[in-house]
Amino acid sequence: MNAGGNNVYIGSSPGGWAHAGKAASYPINKGSSLRYSGYGKIFENPSILPVFYGSGSFWDDMTAGVLARAFPYLSSNSYFSNVYDLMNQRVNNASFEMLKPIYYYGPRTLNSQLRQNNVVKLVISDLNVSKSIDAENTFLILLLDPIYSTKSNFKLNNIASYDSKEGFCGFHSSLQAPFGGFKYPFAFVGSGGKNCQWTFKSGLELPNSGWNDTVMSVFIHEIEEMLTNPVGGGFVDDRGLEIGDKCVGFMGGFSYIGTSRRIYNIILGNEFFLIQAQFDPKTDSCPDLIYEN
Repeated sequence: MNAGGNNVYIGSSPGGWAHAGKAASYPINKGSSLRYSGYGKIFENPSILPVFYGSGSFWDDMTAGVLARAFPYLSSNSYFSNVYDLMNQRVNNASFEMLKPIYYYGPRTLNSQLRQNNVVKLVISDLNVSKSIDAENTFLILLLDPIYSTKSNFKLNNIASYDSKEGFCGFHSSLQAPFGGFKYPFAFVGSGGKNCQWTFKSGLELPNSGWNDTVMSVFIHEIEEMLTNPVGGGFVDDRGLEIGDKCVGFMGGFSYIGTSRRIYNIILGNEFFLIQAQFDPKTDSCPDLIYEN
């Protein structure tokens, strides 16, 4: 984990859509530091299963390959050091394991009967029947084909940030498992919404396609929140913001790939991405760092 010399903002953060300039380590969403709410379960060593959920047309390409090659390196990346520090306040030797991604082909159009919770129940029921997961210790993250994440026919229950025209970035929640007496943490990752798609005014370029960087940033955002607040009652600030919300929109430090104008702030295996910064509860700031294997 190295200090970077530049920073990038996205969305409505200071500097407009994007701003490259002198580093400034502070949380975009200010508030109290994170504290344990006092009743939520923190999992010690959960497994995380990425599910490429689609119609069979989009995920059969290089995009899924880039992400899948990077996923195994997440748990050992320095980005999660602050997450582990929080988890270790409640458990011992916190960590997580990335499972091999799977493909799940759903209907091309999600109708009113196939809403958010129904989709999750469908997938985890199938996985449980196939004995392919340890259900009580696995977090499910569904990465949606853009046809779902940007269309109004995907019904998201009680998601304030969802816009039927813009789509959504991502969210996590939990539901009562259909095959046991426990709550099942899950997340959806999409690509819709202006606040999760970044562009640059200064001629800089993303290390991957805009899609890959968007998905990876949202994916990591949801993982860190699932680890520290998997079923509610976990680590939040005085306004209910989770660890991923504290630095949302702030990309922290970056470096260039070779002599190109392509910039990155995290390396996962041999893949480079630009993602949001990691909140540091010890300093209540969003450090200007580059996260390495």
